Amino acid sequence: MSNTKQELLNMVLNTVKQLEDEDNTVDNFMEDVLSIESICKDTQGNWKGAELCWAYGGPGIYIDTQYNKVEGYWGSDSITRTYDDNIGLDEFLEEIYG
Repeated sequence: MSNTKQELLNMVLNTVKQLEDEDNTVDNFMEDVLSIESICKDTQGNWKGAELCWAYGGPGIYIDTQYNKVEGYWGSDSITRTYDDNIGLDEFLEEIYG
């Protein structure tokens, strides 16, 4: 595995760890979110999820709350890992944007 791919994997896994850490808070997590990229609702206006930008440039890290995925991109490399939302991120975003 190349150094950049290993670094990308480490960043994705670190983000997953923060989402799964029951001692972490959603307020603490949201401090590091750069932007909310999109809000997903169905045709009846029911909440489906959101995509958050955690890092961009090199690498790009995105959190998809609809499918509980952390996606990382760096050059031609990409890594995706699922997570358990132990901090209530999706619920928090639904309260605000749902």
